Amino acid sequence: MLKKLKIAASVFCLAALLTACQKDKEEVKTATAQATSQTTDPATPAEPSKPVETFVPSSKTTDTTTPATVAQQPHETTVSKDSTDPFAYCQTAGTIDKPTSGALPEKLIQAMVKANMISADLPQLKEPGFVQWRCMDSQVYACVVGANIPCEAKADISKEPNDGMIEFCKTDANAENIPAAATGRTTVYTWSCKDGKPVIGAQVTQVDSQGYPADFWTVLAP
Repeated sequence: MLKKLKIAASVFCLAALLTACQKDKEEVKTATAQATSQTTDPATPAEPSKPVETFVPSSKTTDTTTPATVAQQPHETTVSKDSTDPFAYCQTAGTIDKPTSGALPEKLIQAMVKANMISADLPQLKEPGFVQWRCMDSQVYACVVGANIPCEAKADISKEPNDGMIEFCKTDANAENIPAAATGRTTVYTWSCKDGKPVIGAQVTQVDSQGYPADFWTVLAP
């Protein structure tokens, strides 16, 4: 009996020893796995690849910061307003109402004498504004100022009576002619009064392309 107990005890001890050994092996495996997982770096995700930039040389060599050159405007010929030759001046200027305010060019005076507009020794030639000249269509035009010839004024083409006409007709209700003092010296029409009111008549003065009374101005030749 005692012998059987010893054998049973031995078997029990051997089973317990085997169980303990098996447990130790499993703990060693677990520790090893944990150590391996701690020392191993997780995989780093790869950075997305950047597209390769290709340099393409420009075919233009012009600096884009420089403004484009503006096309040049047609050259305009300038002429001196103090020209001593009005005919050469007007050939260049074409048309201009007031070419100069200085002394009359000698060539202009000679041309006016030739056209029987003035005499060479006329004292008024030294008076500023006594003779007016201008260019129209590259030709020289001259005008001698008179009582009823205001050379600088352009023609009055209005068909409506002015205040002077209206007042005149109040005093002479049926006048056959309204004088220039009342009508103004630039009107291109004749005016009369009927029953106290101004009445327009025929056109007696022509107007040139620049708006001046054509009858006041004479075209000159060199």
